[in-house]
Amino acid sequence: MTEHVESPPAQKRDREQTEHRIVQAALDLLQRDGVLAGLSLQDVAEQAGVSRGNIYNYFGTRRELLRQALRIRYLELGERLGSPVPAFVDRKLRFVGGPSENLYGTDVLSLLVLDGDDDIVAMPFFEEAMTGMRSSVEVGDIHPDHADDLEALHIAISATTRGYNLLRAAYANQLDVTIDELDERIRKVMGHWLAQMAKPTEPQPTESLSEEPLSDEQLSEENST
Repeated sequence: MTEHVESPPAQKRDREQTEHRIVQAALDLLQRDGVLAGLSLQDVAEQAGVSRGNIYNYFGTRRELLRQALRIRYLELGERLGSPVPAFVDRKLRFVGGPSENLYGTDVLSLLVLDGDDDIVAMPFFEEAMTGMRSSVEVGDIHPDHADDLEALHIAISATTRGYNLLRAAYANQLDVTIDELDERIRKVMGHWLAQMAKPTEPQPTESLSEEPLSDEQLSEENST
């Protein structure tokens, strides 16, 4: 009886399926336990139904596994960005809280930062984002008074969103509220802040120059005249 030998295409397909299973296991664990719990490769192996050695065989290092997981998160983000583009405020708020996919890689990105990875891409689709920011200026969602540094504005919004999404469970626990309740409150505050971008900067009031108070000596001289 001739022994069946798996063809190279089948081997490649099996390898890709196993790699996908390992990466998905890592993402599932991050979603379940949160980034603050870290990521154990032993837990990933058990979740994926492989040995820990398989993870090193397929990815080489924990960092490379995280990089692959980040690529998948960014692909998911790209699919969401392909939908009809909402107005400025709604566009920014759609990634605040909500389902786990709204993290758009913040969980994996944070682990890579802690791991000392200097080659990460913190802002995927940056050019597309800047095109959207410039369009928001054109349609009046961002007033020219706030448009002198759109890159910094985009980073400030992105950093605020990522920071909240990363710690939202801890914030909610400290306030003793549900995550959904806190999401609603944060969206309300951020929505008000972002809506102000459509308004001109209010002129600063000019301080009136008041006379300095007279000294006791001056008062004495004035009273004697």
